[in-house]
Amino acid sequence: SRARFCFAPWDYDGDWLRSRSMDERLAAGRHHLANGETAVQNGRLDEARSHFSAALFQFASPEFRIGEAHSRRGLAVVELGIGNISGAEEHMRASVGACRSVAGMLAGHGVRGVALELARDAREGEGAGLVVLADLLVRTGENEEARAVLASARQIYLELGDIPSGGAVWSSVG
Repeated sequence: SRARFCFAPWDYDGDWLRSRSMDERLAAGRHHLANGETAVQNGRLDEARSHFSAALFQFASPEFRIGEAHSRRGLAVVELGIGNISGAEEHMRASVGACRSVAGMLAGHGVRGVALELARDAREGEGAGLVVLADLLVRTGENEEARAVLASARQIYLELGDIPSGGAVWSSVG
């Protein structure tokens, strides 16, 4: 009997992804995100990479861009943990881009209810991703770009009404 969820990209028959419901893919993606976060917290970076990669596979469609952003952010943390700054930066830029695409997509619609929550999640994800991206830029000596990125993150937090986070980001801009 086949497993209910596909946990790795090589474990499907080509039509698997199209035949799974959005709910199943969302549940599988969330499962892998949670396991990836736990693995990172316990220092098991190879296991974390596997989970975040599987989550990214589950979220590989436009309706799951927020899941893609979280998966990419997790992969950036893994790359940072193994000392691959350029890999971490690549994943973090992709994460921020995914958040921006969701916010941009929703901006053209009257956001209410779930859409309002999704828009806020996208903006918060963009702000958090920009803070991590700025840290990566400082590590590579690109301080001016890091300062500009942090200023953007601060603006996002202030627009969201998150004054403590906006203030904390501002204090790191220096």
